[in-house]
Amino acid sequence: MANYYEEFSETIEALTPEEEAWIRKELEVDVDCMNEEEYERWAKERGVEEDYQWSSFDWEIKDGNQRLPGRYLWLHSSDGGVHDCLAIFVQRFLKKFRPEESFILTWGATVSRPISGNQFGGGAFLATAEGVKWFTVWDWVAEQKALRIMNATG
Repeated sequence: MANYYEEFSETIEALTPEEEAWIRKELEVDVDCMNEEEYERWAKERGVEEDYQWSSFDWEIKDGNQRLPGRYLWLHSSDGGVHDCLAIFVQRFLKKFRPEESFILTWGATVSRPISGNQFGGGAFLATAEGVKWFTVWDWVAEQKALRIMNATG
């Protein structure tokens, strides 16, 4: 049996104390401890579907260094993560604190052993305060295949 992984690593830099407090409030929540009514209200505020695992990615608030001055949020995963939840979180952050900025996340999808087919790939999203645009390798390949078929028959 093969193990599937989706890996990513990105930062939100130069956090203010207010941003850091908001991030902690959003990501330290334990949805498993909420009753159904609390969870439904919480999920509706965030636009999260009921079956999502909120904070299904790893995160740390870290002190700056020479490359990244100030405190920053490190968002990462070495084995998986729900990109939709991360995109919702980042869009909410941008809308609240940095409406003129954008955030780009890329990820790689790998498998623990070689398997033919569409097992390897990846994708990206671009989040702004207004929305999220998605790209995956698999969608691009399907589009290219469809174009090739159209051009060959056409």
